[in-house]
Amino acid sequence: MEARIACAAGYRAALRSAGWRTRASVSEEAGRPRRSVEAVTGESPAAPRTARSGSQPANRRIHIMNKILVSACLAGLPVRYDGSSKTVEDALLHTWRDEGRLVVVCPELAAGFGTPRRPAEIRLHRGGGDVLAGAASIWDDTGADVTARFIDGAHHALRQAIAHGCRYALLANGSPSCGSGFIYDGTFSGNRHDGSGVAAALLEQHGIRVFAPSKLKALASLIERDG
Repeated sequence: MEARIACAAGYRAALRSAGWRTRASVSEEAGRPRRSVEAVTGESPAAPRTARSGSQPANRRIHIMNKILVSACLAGLPVRYDGSSKTVEDALLHTWRDEGRLVVVCPELAAGFGTPRRPAEIRLHRGGGDVLAGAASIWDDTGADVTARFIDGAHHALRQAIAHGCRYALLANGSPSCGSGFIYDGTFSGNRHDGSGVAAALLEQHGIRVFAPSKLKALASLIERDG
């Protein structure tokens, strides 16, 4: 698969190529939604249909499924800085995909970066919360300051999470955007430390619980409990 993906159309095409469906895709069999995923293309979700008067009992409770924001690279898309993916091969993720529970996002593509791109790290052993507070910056390995674009990507991820009703996020560790357990220290030497990327920190600040792939079972327990 060609790794260079830099626009919404390419993003959607890559989703389909990786075996995912956008929310507009439906199965040809019985007209039922299949492998539905709300791909992040900058679009707002379609407004829910309003039930006709008298079509449902007044006391009927409508269950709203809890959605999960998921890093595109974990969903199998080759959108990492080096053009690779970090696909999570777990039955849980496939189940959630088939339920239409997943909202796929790549904050860095949303911010206008292409794939592949220069690696970037949060400088001086700081974290995403520091970046959001204006107390730290993100540079790529050429010394270019890319802080503003990473913050833009984080806010895009937050907007998508809110628009689609995501209570949880499953994000790729190590990333200056998505890292939730560890990130790299800004020296481009492979040294890492505990901390969160910018998107992960922003989501947490707004009450969206963020999980790394190593915490998949803990996320599954919450989904089983809350629906």
